Amino acid sequence: QILYCQIAKVASTNLGKIFAVIAGKTNSSDPDDIPSEDVHFRLNKLQRHLDNYTRPEMLHKIQNYYKFVFVRDPLERLLSAYRNKFLKPATRYFAYLNKKLISKYRTNATQTGVVSFSEFVEYLVDAERKVPMNGHWQPFHELCYPCQMNYDFVGKLTSFGEDVAHILKVNGLSDAIHVPKESSVHSFHRTDLYLKQFYQQVPRTLLKKLYVMYYPDYAIFNFELPDVIKEMLK
Repeated sequence: QILYCQIAKVASTNLGKIFAVIAGKTNSSDPDDIPSEDVHFRLNKLQRHLDNYTRPEMLHKIQNYYKFVFVRDPLERLLSAYRNKFLKPATRYFAYLNKKLISKYRTNATQTGVVSFSEFVEYLVDAERKVPMNGHWQPFHELCYPCQMNYDFVGKLTSFGEDVAHILKVNGLSDAIHVPKESSVHSFHRTDLYLKQFYQQVPRTLLKKLYVMYYPDYAIFNFELPDVIKEMLK
């Protein structure tokens, strides 16, 4: 009896592996042994979503089930999504979006190359943006409604292992599964380098608008703006 609001780019793949094992949706007993592709293309389709239920059933689950969500620094997540979806070989949708953004936000654009991070930010803060916000960078408060949902636990990417262990413990599942090692999930030094490398490409006026867009997430989840971003906003 657990409800989880899944947010892309916040350890959602590893959480998918963990709960696939718990739910018996895989032959593996160790989440580390499950290929990430299985989570993305097969196991996620086996999950039951709230909108699969009637309204009375939904309300019952929301009121009575253990509810949790995982979050991370919003601008850090945004950069992670950009690097993952545009700098790596893109799926058909993101290849299409890449061309659309170049055409819209690049002067003397051709249809080749990769949309720059600054162009990507320009698209995000564009008040007349025609392309809808994608879930990989949509703000947390628009995805998981933290002001409406009384979450029992809010986990952070920076303490993923400890937070997952807590969730399993309070739900009597500590002995049911091995929690994956998250050594590769978060590196403060590496993250700061990436933040500086990419966000310094963004004009200060655009960066201010971007911060305003994600400010509710910073406030609701008590995140401190990274120092490297603070310096750029001065």
